[in-house]
Amino acid sequence: MTKRQSHNQELSGQRLVWSIIANLGLSLFQFVAGIVSGSAALLADALHNTNDAAALVVAYVARRISRKRANSRYTFGYRRAELIGALIQFTALVVIGGFLVFHAIGRLLEPVPIESSWVVLGASIALLVDLTTVGLLWATSKGSLNVKAALLHNLTDAATSLAVLAGGALMLLFGWSWIDPILTLAIALFIVVTAFKLIGQTSRILMEATPEDIDLDQVKEEAESVTGVNDLHHLHVWQLDESHRALEAHVVIYDDITHRQRDIKKQLKTLFADQFEITHSTLEFERASEACRGKNARLVQAP
Repeated sequence: MTKRQSHNQELSGQRLVWSIIANLGLSLFQFVAGIVSGSAALLADALHNTNDAAALVVAYVARRISRKRANSRYTFGYRRAELIGALIQFTALVVIGGFLVFHAIGRLLEPVPIESSWVVLGASIALLVDLTTVGLLWATSKGSLNVKAALLHNLTDAATSLAVLAGGALMLLFGWSWIDPILTLAIALFIVVTAFKLIGQTSRILMEATPEDIDLDQVKEEAESVTGVNDLHHLHVWQLDESHRALEAHVVIYDDITHRQRDIKKQLKTLFADQFEITHSTLEFERASEACRGKNARLVQAP
């Protein structure tokens, strides 16, 4: 790791710490304001902000773990610690969204009086803190699903705080108390839908699925276009994390050019890196006369 990279990671860690402090302070204020005002939407935003603070803690811890070097037990290093952190955050968002739906429905069935001036004040401060946190995390989120998850938390909070602010203004002007549980429902549904989408993305990486933009048949076709390559099979492509891909495959070359195996390997590795962004490839070479035959030579080998 270069001195510049180390400095950038240290700066990212500091931004996460300040974001945690800001969100914890905001959550405390919003809980007080929500209780005083009787606003379910404000309490929902407070609960969401509390989860954001927890999410930022998870992001910070996972980011520090992911920086540990590879060793004999974890030969690929600890890169996926950030993915596990992201999955924890997204799952927590789904649980919170479900709770908010239940709470909002209860408020629709049994309305309560709301001090709308507190709602406006609480949402205004929340919006300011959310936007500040987004600014702190924006640069850090590039190339990290873990920090991107934390950023998403705060982006959704900024949107919900804006919605709560608008709702509070309408309640203050027109006394429309029914807006509060409707806003809560809208916030909850947005949280759940967004979280489910990102759970799918994170789970695909953890399950070592082929990246969505990779067509294995195209990889095979491009590899077999290299002079001397007769066949490519037993192909596996997966992501180590959100920014590192790996490949392993059997490569069949013609018997009369086995002396060019080193050059062919170099060409294939360059091809995979340039065209498919696969920077880690493991290739097993076979002679055409001795290569796998029949079902054993399928493109994707079943376990």
